[in-house]
Amino acid sequence: MPTYMYKIQPVRPEMLSAGPTAEFGIAIFEARDDDHMRRITAQDPGTAQRLFRAEWYPYRIALLEPKNMRERY
Repeated sequence: MPTYMYKIQPVRPEMLSAGPTAEFGIAIFEARDDDHMRRITAQDPGTAQRLFRAEWYPYRIALLEPKNMRERY
């Protein structure tokens, strides 16, 4: 499954608490394809309510520590 980096950023400056950088937050997702990632973005409550701007990009993990992986079901 392709991997994507999902970036969210508050639409108002006074909401700058979306992640450790205090300017934006990121999450790494696996999705079937770009269309699936578009659906994930559209269904995100924060973006659906227009609290956050969302962008996503195809992403390749360069270094992965196996002990940090969970089992796939």
